[in-house]
Amino acid sequence: MSIVPSLWPPPSPDCHPLCQHCAANLRNTGSVCLRCQNARYLLLGDRCVPDCPSGYYAERGACQTCNAHCGSCDSQASCTSCRDPNKVLLFGDCQHESCAPQYYLDFPTKTCKGVRILGACALRMAVLSQEKKRIKG
Repeated sequence: MSIVPSLWPPPSPDCHPLCQHCAANLRNTGSVCLRCQNARYLLLGDRCVPDCPSGYYAERGACQTCNAHCGSCDSQASCTSCRDPNKVLLFGDCQHESCAPQYYLDFPTKTCKGVRILGACALRMAVLSQEKKRIKG
């Protein structure tokens, strides 16, 4: 004989299957998920998800909206990509279309990166020169 664990209180029938506790939504006939059954899942609106989608970040067991300039982020104040493809990323903030003179643009990530020593700058310029030659073919 096997014993199947049960939840108490039992989930509401109109509650998302991965939710542990729901409350009635007074604006419509459904319910709102208040907590996920599995602690590894995150609350996103009225359902539980394994990961936050793009445009959201995880905080205290729930998916929170990134700031309006972010395509993705790891906190409200720190973008990891920009919503506007013409903007570049500098220290978690979506900036102008190009980097300030003391920074170079890392093309794959569209992130402005600082050059700490002259040797690194010369090396980066050589790499950029090679990339331009390869593109021109």
